[in-house]
Amino acid sequence: MIQRKDNKMDFLLEKRYLCFPIKCGAKPVKTRLILPDYTIVVSLELTREEPDFWVYYDALFTMGQTIRILHEGEKDDLRAENTCVFRDRPIEKTPIYREEHRPRYHFTNARGWINDPNGLLYKDGTYHMFYQLNNYGSRWYDKGWGHAKSTNLFDWEILPPALYADDSGYAISGSALFDPDNRAGFGKDTWILMYSSRYGGEPEKGQFQNIAYSADGRIFRKYSGNPIIKDTATINFRDPKVFWHEPSGHFVMVLACGEEIRFYRSLDLKNWDLSSVLEDTLINPQHKVYECPELMEYQIEGENNTRWVLSVSIDGFRRVLHIIGDFDGRSFVYDPSQKLQWADYGKDFYAAVAWNPQYEMAGRKLWIGWMCFWPYARECPKLEGWMGAFTVPRELRLVRHENGKLYIHQNPAKEIEELKQEAINTKNQVALPSNTAYRLPGGEAFSLNLELNKQDGETGNADILLHYESGETVTIHLDFLQNLLQMDRSDCNRIKLGSWFTEPLTAPLSNRNTIQIQLLIDKGSIELFLYDGRTCLTALCFPEKHSCSLEFYNYCENEIILNNITLNPIRRAKWTY
Repeated sequence: MIQRKDNKMDFLLEKRYLCFPIKCGAKPVKTRLILPDYTIVVSLELTREEPDFWVYYDALFTMGQTIRILHEGEKDDLRAENTCVFRDRPIEKTPIYREEHRPRYHFTNARGWINDPNGLLYKDGTYHMFYQLNNYGSRWYDKGWGHAKSTNLFDWEILPPALYADDSGYAISGSALFDPDNRAGFGKDTWILMYSSRYGGEPEKGQFQNIAYSADGRIFRKYSGNPIIKDTATINFRDPKVFWHEPSGHFVMVLACGEEIRFYRSLDLKNWDLSSVLEDTLINPQHKVYECPELMEYQIEGENNTRWVLSVSIDGFRRVLHIIGDFDGRSFVYDPSQKLQWADYGKDFYAAVAWNPQYEMAGRKLWIGWMCFWPYARECPKLEGWMGAFTVPRELRLVRHENGKLYIHQNPAKEIEELKQEAINTKNQVALPSNTAYRLPGGEAFSLNLELNKQDGETGNADILLHYESGETVTIHLDFLQNLLQMDRSDCNRIKLGSWFTEPLTAPLSNRNTIQIQLLIDKGSIELFLYDGRTCLTALCFPEKHSCSLEFYNYCENEIILNNITLNPIRRAKWTY
């Protein structure tokens, strides 16, 4: 400690972690953490009792600086400066990333609430991921941008947050890019974060578009000229996707604005002109609110041709929609001859965005989504100190089918192979007569790949059952008469979520006789990929114990053949923090 005066106390950052004890449901105490380069405004659920968990300020990039803790709560509130503790390592009741219900290989932050992934970049062989984060509790408040890096998309190092909530409001969703030609004037090869901001619990004040920048990707500074775009008449005005469009010679910003998508252009990232507005009733006849737009040009697999795909999250449906069309640097035009496509039929895939395909990504299309659902997100388990997870990163391909239509296919990023352990079950073929079952071992985290072959014209059904050690079952029902898949996870609900969680999830089946199936199982989640990733379904599940086994049951009149069955345990991801 250096000194104390009035409602503030100054500390020298001699150890990396400044820890605070948190009790979920305690009175939030507004606190300001002031450093030379930035200020953090946060409300801490402090306690003098046994905490549920400890949160921390990470001084990895600010060691040796002074931090001022300023109490802005009421006079009798518990004060952060009286409860904080400095440590060389975070204070842990249970080792972080070893908690009972934390996923083994899906991304979670070491501490705090996460939702949307934001700016995603690849540089010098390392993937960088920024994301919505409240690092100081498991509530959807005081959000900034977390930052993590990885060389293989699964083993992550958690870095200090890139952006914090401050007097300009929360830093909500956006995108990231590099500026190799110093067009913005912040320096050659500067890291640029384009983000929206909002004033916490005061949505009537509107949302604004902003810039933060960094020379090295460590400490980001907010541009003094923020906001660069504002529209106080539009409450839902957010999530800028920004990239350089070489044919047009300008930057493009794709912005979600209520039930329309706006396209802006700029030469310097600071001054923007409106180019066009996409408001197409064929796309959005129910006038739902758009969020988190993603726009990329795809090479059609096996062809020399390209098409642009606009992917948007749609509030109300809480799903991500692919829209195929054309983009000339100013306007996107939907091609109505191409089918609108849901990216995922589960409830727990949202706000998906891609690693910037420019620079060292060399056109690779790779994205990741938030694995939760807003109507029950705030009721999910939080006492372990983390809240929220992401899907596995997914490869994206644009494929022309036999009917001439184009479809986006998604499959787990190839890097997941590094985590797969030796197969514990491999069979080239299993014949499953009518009314018989085939069983497989499983575990807490594994992948299953197989082909299911049914008879031509079969109108019966089959089940894939996940039996959890604690007695719960998730049923994946394949109805070959209606060409419909239905997942029932209602039994797997230890936290007693309501009808949003318990109602069945459905996805279409084609009339093909062969179904390629890939399942990814982790603690608390199921990701299902059918037909080489043409159809996907993501679902959270909450058993008491996470180890499960598998059972296939044939209710058809005819035999079903299971081919190329491979089950691989998936190791725990390696986490550094």
